[in-house]
Amino acid sequence: MRRTLLLTTAVLALAPAAGHAATARFTANFAAQSTVAWDQPYGVGLHDCKGDHYLEERGDQTWTVKSRKPFKVVVKKLPGVTFWQFGDGGAVKDPRLLGIESAGMVTRNWTHRTGTSGGWCGGGSVDPPLERDCGTRLPTYLVGFTGLGTSIDWSANGAPWTDKEKLSFYHCPLIVPTAMYAESPPRLTGKVSMKALFSPKRKTIVVKASQDYGPQSTPIANLGVDRTTSGHMAWTLTLNRRS
Repeated sequence: MRRTLLLTTAVLALAPAAGHAATARFTANFAAQSTVAWDQPYGVGLHDCKGDHYLEERGDQTWTVKSRKPFKVVVKKLPGVTFWQFGDGGAVKDPRLLGIESAGMVTRNWTHRTGTSGGWCGGGSVDPPLERDCGTRLPTYLVGFTGLGTSIDWSANGAPWTDKEKLSFYHCPLIVPTAMYAESPPRLTGKVSMKALFSPKRKTIVVKASQDYGPQSTPIANLGVDRTTSGHMAWTLTLNRRS
């Protein structure tokens, strides 16, 4: 049974009663990547006979998703209305199965170090490491697309048949800049030329978008340091025209 069925229709205006429709058909591939990095340098929260009681930590994450195989995209245009269809367009009984099946990979790291520097009543020490579950996860996503005129948006949801798999991080914090999220990609709209979509001479059309987030700096008052965060998001939808 096919799980990757998606029908997304975006309507700009009510379709007229009559008019000649232009139709463009494509085979598409999709890929996206986001990266996040944060750093909190060595900071001292207390100074006593054991020296500096310090904390330093940092982390990062790389998130990728890629369609498992090419999928169909159909664009129909009438005066005042544009219809986009992604996938086969078949009916799906369970709405959780709407989307293009895509392979994901998430790799997250976290370094956390606390201890004392040493003083007249005790030597330096490093506290035992905290529990962590960092590493790499291989989730399966159902990617949904929305075409609205010349704009394309998408979202990635975990495939329901992976609900029982451990794909999230519970002991590996990630601090992200504004407009980014630890567990999902930010919304980032791509633009495509309507002329290019319906020009037979354009055999390949690439729709893409990218954005930097941050760097942002947040003072950590009790440690006397600033934590910095930054990120990047980019995605590409490649449309190959079908005859």
